[in-house]
Amino acid sequence: MNEKGFTMLETLMILLIISTILVVTIIPFPKLADDMEKKMFFYQLQTDIQMSQTYAITKQKRVIFAFYNDHSYKVSERESRKMILHREFPPDVEFKGGLSTIMFLPNGNTDTFGASILKYKNTVINLIFHIGKGRFYVKEE
Repeated sequence: MNEKGFTMLETLMILLIISTILVVTIIPFPKLADDMEKKMFFYQLQTDIQMSQTYAITKQKRVIFAFYNDHSYKVSERESRKMILHREFPPDVEFKGGLSTIMFLPNGNTDTFGASILKYKNTVINLIFHIGKGRFYVKEE
């Protein structure tokens, strides 16, 4: 009698291999999710700062980018106080100090320089602004 099929042992071995692969891929998921949340937030923050500068240039207005202690940042026109953008921080992000307000002039330059200090869990992230040209970069400590 030559029946074709799988034995119980072969079936259990396949199930063991599949379950092992699933467990290995699921275990690092929380850490990956945290890393992704951090990357997404800081990417969005950099994009919003660049958008503020672009808005100042295209509208020929003074634009204020400001961090607030209520876990948010806002972008507004200086003279009219027109709100352009308001975003909330993720729960794990805090504004710790430094430059809380950056003003972009109609030519895109900034009127001040220094660092804005943010904290994400145990990581300190500095947004460092150069005087003039409106350039900045992110430094993680």
